[in-house]
Amino acid sequence: MVGGDFAVDIDEDNDGFEDYEIRDVIRLNPDGSRDTSFLPAISATVSCGSVFSLALQSHNKIVVGGTIGSCFGNSDNANIYRLNTDGTIDTSFNANVDTSLIFSERVNKIVVQSDGKFIIGGNFTKVNGNDSDFLARINNDGSFDASFDVSDALNARVYDLALQDDGKVIAVGDFNQNSNYGSLRLVRINADGTKDTSFAYTDELNGTIRTVAVQDDGKIVVGGNFNLYNNNGVHRLTRLNSNGSLDQTFEDADVPFISFEIFNNTILSDGSHIAVGEFLTFNRYSRSRLVKLTPNGQIDFSFNATDGPFKGSR
Repeated sequence: MVGGDFAVDIDEDNDGFEDYEIRDVIRLNPDGSRDTSFLPAISATVSCGSVFSLALQSHNKIVVGGTIGSCFGNSDNANIYRLNTDGTIDTSFNANVDTSLIFSERVNKIVVQSDGKFIIGGNFTKVNGNDSDFLARINNDGSFDASFDVSDALNARVYDLALQDDGKVIAVGDFNQNSNYGSLRLVRINADGTKDTSFAYTDELNGTIRTVAVQDDGKIVVGGNFNLYNNNGVHRLTRLNSNGSLDQTFEDADVPFISFEIFNNTILSDGSHIAVGEFLTFNRYSRSRLVKLTPNGQIDFSFNATDGPFKGSR
């Protein structure tokens, strides 16, 4: 599955003329070709914004989140939808993510729990009319889950979420100590929505965390634009132990300040990492915006996309 802000021209009858467009969500075959059996029901005549998050459920339905308004043609939904396996709208799922603030509402991240419920994070203050600032849990049918009590817990946007096997969720974003959680840009949350006070993070962080991922062993990898964590010098990408303390075995990512930040880090099945961002060098080696790392944070020299077609920032 691929999501974003794009349009794919479709010439269905091969006459050299566009018949219609597919916008913002496509599914690819293993060889990279478009899966023609997947036709998302998104309007081709409206600029629908961007898809920021895709989540696959166990029954292969796809939950889509972003700044996509009501572009999928279902007036009951806004900014989060569920698609059937063929791309059609799942009308049994109804959720509306909105905001009462001046910024544009958006869902930045969706994570799916083992029970089929979703936790969402982003730029919003209401879900289905219920007050829920920047973080919420939604039932499998799209209804608001009030048992996940995060009212007034955060005071600014959430960029990313990572779900642990024990049901706890880690959130990163622009929030600070003035929120009810009292945490600066990073917090771990129990399954009931309360703050996990066993997480050994001391709010000593001097920048933004954009991405968070949990390894199979429970260790946590965070990336962004920072060079201090719990009073330890780090650079843009670092790994934490499961209790929140700094993992000293992970090689510090030497990314110069002028190289900006890490936007996303994906952990592969073998424990290696794919990091992307606004960097041009990584650990003093030329790496243009994309780098593959070994499980301990060293550059994997068998993979080099430096000469690839990457000229943007994300």
